Amino acid sequence: MVGAVIEGLLFDKFGNRNFNSLIEKAKAVKLLNANEAIVIDSIRNTRNKIHANKYNEDIAGRKEALQLSAAYDRLLKKNWGT
Repeated sequence: MVGAVIEGLLFDKFGNRNFNSLIEKAKAVKLLNANEAIVIDSIRNTRNKIHANKYNEDIAGRKEALQLSAAYDRLLKKNWGT
């Protein structure tokens, strides 16, 4: 869910792009640091595993969840210029 919210925030900021492009754009303008971009990209890959036909694949673990939570918290506190 946090991945979807972050995608929505970036979509609102940068327009209609795929999630990967949104992450790259946010990194380029220093909205995300390199580590946050890696964590969010990992979540981008993980979010697709919730579909029924992918039930055997690994999902994000505790460490990833905590890193994503910290990135999410920082993003929510940013001035988005809207």
